[in-house]
Amino acid sequence: MKGERTLGEPMHFGDCPAGSDDTREIGKGQPEVAVVFFVDHPNVSADAISIACQPPRQDKVSAARNTPQVRRAVVRAAQYLRMSTERQTYSIENQRDAIREYAALMGYDIVATYEDAGRSGLNIEGRPALRRLLADVESGQADFETVVVYDVSRWGRFQNIDESASYEYRCQRAGVRIEFCAEQFANDGSVGSDVLKAIKRSMAAE
Repeated sequence: MKGERTLGEPMHFGDCPAGSDDTREIGKGQPEVAVVFFVDHPNVSADAISIACQPPRQDKVSAARNTPQVRRAVVRAAQYLRMSTERQTYSIENQRDAIREYAALMGYDIVATYEDAGRSGLNIEGRPALRRLLADVESGQADFETVVVYDVSRWGRFQNIDESASYEYRCQRAGVRIEFCAEQFANDGSVGSDVLKAIKRSMAAE
């Protein structure tokens, strides 16, 4: 990509030059896209994180809105809600409303609620609802296939981001995926999604 970028500048998308070493073909010869994230955050060690060329993609909500409505099976989902005692920015009701709107858009039926009201996100010991969620999922008692959370920080502000990842992995290993309705990335295991999620975990740990 041409031109200089400064630290902290928003991420840019640009086509890889045709015929360059960084250009590969997808499907019917469509060029891939190089994505560079310029990060200005104390918990992120690199000034810029480059993601190997990958095709552009709409954010998940826009894609859902633009998808023609067809008859489809309803996905059973749970919601996890958390509000800390220190920060009142995210009220339980605001989270619930956002998840309700997201679920309606995605065709999800919220069948279970796990709520840690007035609980710090720094550790799991003081969060009985999250512990119960993990127990239900790993014991096979969970009657849902996805858990919707408002954003990465509501899942937790663990000081070690690997701890946050480990709880999500335990759910995935049991066949239950985690979705963050207020995040712009789809939590789909793609390179871009994983990088953005790692950055958000680091920011949440502040």
